[in-house]
Amino acid sequence: QPIPSRRTLSRAVASTSRERIGWASNFFQSQNVLAISGTADAWTSRQMLHFLNVTVFYIVKEGHTVLRKHQDLGLLQIHGNHTAKNLQTHIHILLQRWGLHSQDLNVLTTDSAANMLLAVEHLSVPSLRCLCHQVHLIVLECMNPGVGLFAFHTSEYSLHELFAETEVL
Repeated sequence: QPIPSRRTLSRAVASTSRERIGWASNFFQSQNVLAISGTADAWTSRQMLHFLNVTVFYIVKEGHTVLRKHQDLGLLQIHGNHTAKNLQTHIHILLQRWGLHSQDLNVLTTDSAANMLLAVEHLSVPSLRCLCHQVHLIVLECMNPGVGLFAFHTSEYSLHELFAETEVL
């Protein structure tokens, strides 16, 4: 079987995406969805392109069974800076495209970046900081003391104590 062309594949993905969005816009408002949470992450590529991805996780009742499922809402290229307002706007766009509103989310998990935390606050959604991002920063700091400390909001004394502890390791 021949490999489909880029255009054929692109049309098939777009068609499937439109069908899924149409289905979801009604589904997320149904009585079967018991809770919805989400994750959001923004980053800059090596080519200096800015991106945002949002995924929702939801608990749904199907008959007598309760299941946890997820749906990637999309990957957007962000034009402009990663300001809280810009991130908030793009998160809102992705939610709206899928028939969701910020008040539909029980919680939104993000990294600890100040701009992302502020964007979530502006959406009036409770936020959680991603444990994996926190562990990553700690590992970076242990491997190269002083590099990852920008993420820790500590006093100068606490910073000195942390350096002393990492030298012992």
